[in-house]
Amino acid sequence: MNLPCHRSSTGRIHSPVLNKTYYRTGLPMRVLIAEDDSVSRTVLEAILKKNNYSVLVTENGVEAFEALCQPDAPAIAILDWMMPRMTGLEVVQQIRLEYRERSPYIIMLTSRKDAQSLVQALGSGADDYLAKPYGPEELLARIRVGERMVQMQNALADHAREMEALAEARAKQLIHADRMATLGVLSASMAHEINNPVTFISGNTQTLQRAWTILTENLKNRKALPQDDPQISFILEETPAMLEGILKGVNRITQIVKGLKLYAHKGAGEKTICFIQDILKNALEFCQNIIQPHMEIHVDVPEDLPEVFVHPQQIEQVFINLITNAVHAMGKSHSGEIRIMASIRENRMRIEIKDKGPGIPADVLPKIFQPFFTTKKAGDGTGLGLAIIKDILEEHGGDLHAANAVEGGAVFTFHLPLNQPYVQTGPLHLRRKP
Repeated sequence: MNLPCHRSSTGRIHSPVLNKTYYRTGLPMRVLIAEDDSVSRTVLEAILKKNNYSVLVTENGVEAFEALCQPDAPAIAILDWMMPRMTGLEVVQQIRLEYRERSPYIIMLTSRKDAQSLVQALGSGADDYLAKPYGPEELLARIRVGERMVQMQNALADHAREMEALAEARAKQLIHADRMATLGVLSASMAHEINNPVTFISGNTQTLQRAWTILTENLKNRKALPQDDPQISFILEETPAMLEGILKGVNRITQIVKGLKLYAHKGAGEKTICFIQDILKNALEFCQNIIQPHMEIHVDVPEDLPEVFVHPQQIEQVFINLITNAVHAMGKSHSGEIRIMASIRENRMRIEIKDKGPGIPADVLPKIFQPFFTTKKAGDGTGLGLAIIKDILEEHGGDLHAANAVEGGAVFTFHLPLNQPYVQTGPLHLRRKP
């Protein structure tokens, strides 16, 4: 027998929703009546409507099965055992086969009263058994038992979803904490292993600078020195610049190690009153090594922005993640621009980070903040970055949103509460570059 049912484009069968509107709002619960006898059907419908139930009536088994396949299927079904085209027993069996996780509470209605029929009905998947003739009180009592079962089933399903979300959130936090702990150990080891040779290089370079100054003065006073020798001239002119370059490189290494240590210990410390400009400056310094030469970063931040009360390292991580994502989005394109803007809206700080990348696909946008969701290749990302910083901002009383800019590219907007009410004292659009 070919049985109708509603399937998705992927072929997966959708489970019917068990009248969750009733469960959450107190609206009348929907009950399906599948009865081929018009008199019995009319009596059942009258009893249920009189007691404030919403009733859907069908005349045969196929119609009943189709109704139970709908996304908004009734939560309770009263099925006559003997019906044309498809018996009530066949409907029960097929429904239980198709919808194993969630399905309606089914009461089998029949004139059979023997124990074998009762066992057969319940064994096929029916939840209850009502023998004809029956009185209105018995019918309503069995309906109310089903109503309680549906409520408990929905409550358990909601609780299961909450527990699943909580478990996912805890797993995300544990994974992130483990990564941060690993990064902390790594940064401490790097600091120890790198700082020693860096200190040695820095000290020796500074000593060489002083010695070079003395050496060049003495060489210039010697008449025998071939001043017109191009190699000697090159050495005299370029060596100071090379020594200065070495010191700059040493300082850069020191800043990278320092930034890594701060990033690894972002959760340490208390909230403090600080300026968003300072946090952004530290984040940009940390990101310098990933910003490509062809990329430009424009910072449009008012000079008179008020203070915020935050964990500086956590908000710094928000900036780092969003800037890093913007850089990755633009990839190796010949030109790239990231614009960071801050303003005050409705007594909250509003910060936008826009890029000139390809933007966010429409099918990805709704899922972008889901833990473990990523569009990167395996091994290139865990899908936790945006979920983590969204949690950070929400813990600060803020929020995070993603969209596609009208002019192209992606724009991430987040808000933070101010430490105190904002009173504008200066211009709102002073352009600053890092």
